[in-house]
Amino acid sequence: MDDGITGMQPESLSDHELARRDEVSFYQKKGMSRRDIIKTMGLGAVLGTGAIAALAACSSSGDVAAATAAATDTATAAAGGKKLKALEVSFGDVIPWCVQITDSMRFYGEKFNVELTHVDGGATPESQVKAFEEAATREAWDFVALTPIAPNSLAPTARALIDKGIPVIQLAVDIGKPGEDIGYLTYISQDYEEAGYSIAADLFAKAGGKGNVIVTQGVAGAGNVVGRSKGVNKALAQFPDMVLLEEAYTDYSDAASKRLWDAYVQKYPDIAVALEMTAGTAALNGAVAALEAAGRTGKTLVGSNNAEDFACQAVIDGKLSATVRHSSVLLGMWAAVIGAQYKTGVVTEVPKTSWMPAQLVNDNSKAKSMLDLQAKGVFLV
Repeated sequence: MDDGITGMQPESLSDHELARRDEVSFYQKKGMSRRDIIKTMGLGAVLGTGAIAALAACSSSGDVAAATAAATDTATAAAGGKKLKALEVSFGDVIPWCVQITDSMRFYGEKFNVELTHVDGGATPESQVKAFEEAATREAWDFVALTPIAPNSLAPTARALIDKGIPVIQLAVDIGKPGEDIGYLTYISQDYEEAGYSIAADLFAKAGGKGNVIVTQGVAGAGNVVGRSKGVNKALAQFPDMVLLEEAYTDYSDAASKRLWDAYVQKYPDIAVALEMTAGTAALNGAVAALEAAGRTGKTLVGSNNAEDFACQAVIDGKLSATVRHSSVLLGMWAAVIGAQYKTGVVTEVPKTSWMPAQLVNDNSKAKSMLDLQAKGVFLV
């Protein structure tokens, strides 16, 4: 069996993906077909790079498309041949990270017989609530995926759908109050505390463990923001000579970030580390732009959240020292596939939390890899 596919050698796969590859190999040796392997392992299990590579390698052409086509056929059959109707409500299309969730969910939805209806949340709680309320009763949805702006804002409408038996998937942010289970199918999330800690500790070490720190965050009180803040504070405890000057909230607005950072560079002559744990564009339009305008390029280590394509390019260009991936691609991918396989009965039990990795991108090699793997038409990470 061929051990690799273009751009994805075994050593670059995670332990989980290697285990899935081994599982596929075991079933192949028993003489099972690709279709039977997919049915046995489940659609979610074969979605990872390792399993897809192994499935493809057992075909005569070694074509990855053959493996994904087999998975698609299985999904279509399970759904009785009809399209599943999914609703996705985003934070707001003004944020590229949110657009990537939608693109990924549509990309994988097409492969698993899901017809996606996307609703732009408008980047304000009021507009998102109104848009969701209007869309909720527009169709008899097979499943719904939500990325709330403010905790608890979408809860009443989401509960009404759940009461009707419609699976609701929570993406990245709590639908109800932080930590509350309102009856959602699964919470697709990362360990936000670990994400905040990993990038803060990396930049604090690069700064020599001494200097001033400023942190800007998203929506105050949201579970993801609270988690990242805990992570940063954990790193601060390990680097006692790093001094937190300010922590502020931007509601993921580039304009708010710019206002804050224009003021910070005037107020503080020495900032060792700038942590922009907000939308990725905010780091470039906020801290990076303000430092450049003040003639302080290279004097402050700047880190960002999300590791979108442009953030990875900024690492390569030296504008960002590091970024940590909050994968909008995986959020969309997992929502489409988990929703489809649950609705069609391919799986009957779904983990209450579906954990995704928080990958630190802090050098050119990692940035190039991340850039390529999240590109349109690839959508892997």
